[in-house]
Amino acid sequence: MSPNKNSSMTPASSPRIKGNPRDFLVAGFFGALYFLSSSDLFFAFRIHGLNFRLGQLLLLAAALPVVGDFLSDPRGQWNQKDSGWPIFRFWVPFFAAYALATLFSENPGNTTLKLVWALFNIGGALLVVLSPRFNDALARGFYFGIAAIALSIWAQFLGLYWFRDLIHLSSFTPGEPMKIGLGGLFLGYTQPAGQFNDTSIYRPHAFFYEPSYAGCALAFAFPVWVAWGRGNNRWTGFLVPALILGAVFMTSSRSAILGVTLALLALLIGGLILSQKSLVKKTLKIILVGVLLLLGLCVAQGPRDYFGFLLGPLGPKAVVSRLPDEDSSEGWRLQNVINSLRLWGERPLLGRGVIPSPSNGKVLHGMGQSSESMWLEIGVESGLVGFLAFAYALFRTIRSAAGACGDEDLLILVAAGLAVHLVVSMNFTSTFPRLDYWLLFFLAMRLWVRSPGETRRTQ
Repeated sequence: MSPNKNSSMTPASSPRIKGNPRDFLVAGFFGALYFLSSSDLFFAFRIHGLNFRLGQLLLLAAALPVVGDFLSDPRGQWNQKDSGWPIFRFWVPFFAAYALATLFSENPGNTTLKLVWALFNIGGALLVVLSPRFNDALARGFYFGIAAIALSIWAQFLGLYWFRDLIHLSSFTPGEPMKIGLGGLFLGYTQPAGQFNDTSIYRPHAFFYEPSYAGCALAFAFPVWVAWGRGNNRWTGFLVPALILGAVFMTSSRSAILGVTLALLALLIGGLILSQKSLVKKTLKIILVGVLLLLGLCVAQGPRDYFGFLLGPLGPKAVVSRLPDEDSSEGWRLQNVINSLRLWGERPLLGRGVIPSPSNGKVLHGMGQSSESMWLEIGVESGLVGFLAFAYALFRTIRSAAGACGDEDLLILVAAGLAVHLVVSMNFTSTFPRLDYWLLFFLAMRLWVRSPGETRRTQ
């Protein structure tokens, strides 16, 4: 790799729309794909415990022509420098290991369904996002979708804490996410979290299942978005990343805040170590803009109470005090880790597949998966063989794409997003076939593969 220390303000690898109507259509299509794939509640339906998002229909529509290209010219598709086909082979051992686990599963029906779900979401995202068929407007479309999620959370927050008299909240089931309405406009969902001072606290999460899902997805997306908007344009370069950063805090997800903090530290430390001064300055400016935006909200009492709730009842001391309580969120997560390790230990090599729902009613959403940690979920369901195959697939994919990148600050930016995903998101939000996570993951890989550099390989 040749160093490129002056590249951080050069949008050479940034996706552009050239004015071609097809480019605008591609960007709009993939913006809708990401937005809808992230929406667990409103834009989804359930079949046999599986949550199907309308975004998956768009993924299928995009994947079919890619598969058609391969069938018509397999040798040519396989050898294209940024094609997803060579990288797909890294994932074959994992899918094979999970298929083996279904043979010995306690619940072969649901385990088979989950395998099909993983094949569709992971395989589909890989092939579509890394396909040379789509031009760079594909990446821009994803950024539209990410920005739309962040702006949705900002709109919810302003409605809940600045214009509460205009907001209508409704819920069909007590304790479930509440719908936010502004007149006849549906703004998404929020999670009630009790009272703080004299303010009713609601945690906005756009159209995701719950706040941690929204926050962790945005924390992962944050450095990837910065990687795209590396030019001098203030809107793409500073304001949108600052809005994404603010939206993470608005979800009040501890795991998401931890993740975005890790991303910021990775950008600052990586920039200093590799002498990427412009990247460090850019990161500090984004932090400054984000802080100013949040402080501006706090001129009203509602936002002050909300962030007081974030620092108080959701703060570090309160978290530690609740760990012994199994009925608390923190205590339940700790017990879930312990229980997941126990389940994995009972059938360590090949796993036990998707476990049957327990009779005590304490099940996770979806298919009754055993763990909130994706790593432990894979270990419980596919054993050590599946766990190692999954780690191999991730490592080889990342190594392959990083080897194609000749841009140091782009390498740091994408690596920061991957650190958030691998260390935080995959330990605190499930489940491993989540489509929005894989769209972001392979988008990050595409940025590396298509960056300017001397080395360009996907082998």
